[in-house]
Amino acid sequence: MEAYRIAYPTQRAEARSISKQQWGVLVDVTFPRAESADGILRAWDLAETRGLDVFAGHVAIVAQFAKVKNKEGKERWDTTETCWTTIKAALFLAHKTGRFAGMDSVIFGPLREWTFSGYERDNGGVNQKKSIVVQAPEFATVTVYRLVENVRCAFTDTVFFDEIVPLKQGLPTGNWIKKPRLMLGKCSRASALRLAFPDCLDITDGEAEGQTIIMDGSAPNGGIIDQQSAEREDHQSSSSRAVTKDETQSSPSIDQTKFEASHQDVSSQPIQADGTFRGDSIDSFDDMPEASLAFLERNAQAARQQGMFEATIDYIRQSLDMSCHQLGIKFLNATKTVSGSRHSAQIWDYIAKAGQSRGEAFDYAKKSLMDAASNQQIEGEAAEAASVVLDFMKARANKAA
Repeated sequence: MEAYRIAYPTQRAEARSISKQQWGVLVDVTFPRAESADGILRAWDLAETRGLDVFAGHVAIVAQFAKVKNKEGKERWDTTETCWTTIKAALFLAHKTGRFAGMDSVIFGPLREWTFSGYERDNGGVNQKKSIVVQAPEFATVTVYRLVENVRCAFTDTVFFDEIVPLKQGLPTGNWIKKPRLMLGKCSRASALRLAFPDCLDITDGEAEGQTIIMDGSAPNGGIIDQQSAEREDHQSSSSRAVTKDETQSSPSIDQTKFEASHQDVSSQPIQADGTFRGDSIDSFDDMPEASLAFLERNAQAARQQGMFEATIDYIRQSLDMSCHQLGIKFLNATKTVSGSRHSAQIWDYIAKAGQSRGEAFDYAKKSLMDAASNQQIEGEAAEAASVVLDFMKARANKAA
């Protein structure tokens, strides 16, 4: 009997009409770094479902750090094999439409030095503090062309390095350290292809590499709540963003000072048994770093779209700096309350209009909603929650100005 690096799963393989010869190719050629039959079979299923060719490199198996629930419902962080389509798959599907009309070369932004501080896993031992400097372009822009009613139309998208680089315990992962231009280029091409061709599926393997996912044990591919953030698994991990060389050489502005003060190295802080700081928490959205506000905004949008508020709140506890936990969870709970209101659509529309006007519009909107609650036109709980959301949006707008 011929032996394979990963044993031939007779019953499951035969049910998919995968021959032993094909299995040998899958194990040794197509997915030489795969560690389980389950991962390879999921890749096969993904290709079959989407009309792709698994042997042509249309699917990749990516090791990701995931929060998994076992049969008893207990959660743990673990490395798991997930399956994602590749940039080859996106190009294949674009060509398949008969409307793909070319793609420009990647335009990279200026090269900068990004400094990351975090911890390196020590194979079960004490994690070691480490800093890494990565030279990478600030952004990458790609234009894809599609025939729309026989007119060649351009679809351009830009991906920013500091927004998409995956972090694990504060440090970039894998090829994002070794080949940042390659990874940023792959992500920008995939993003532009999706813009021009919605059939180009979800995120690609390049975008998924190193990302943290939340899984419930029943859906192997889970969901990425935030594509650019990474887990901070234990209490020693840091919550620092990338700092460019230009920023470190200039005098810090007020906002930068606040950012550094609220994103200190966790290892230097006294930690209680529950993993929280004994130091003071940030008690105002105005004092929260812009990066943390942006993180919360993206997660709140995802939670509203997917109805995954509890999972998102749990993810915030894992990913956001501890000094921002209390306010961050308050904001997510407020978003949940507004979304669950009988007058949700009306309230969100009012909040959106305040966001467009900005300035004093936030305070005016808060007063109007509280008046509406006093007149029993909306629930008082929803009005109070909307006030929290408006405070957040005001701080976000002020930081972005």
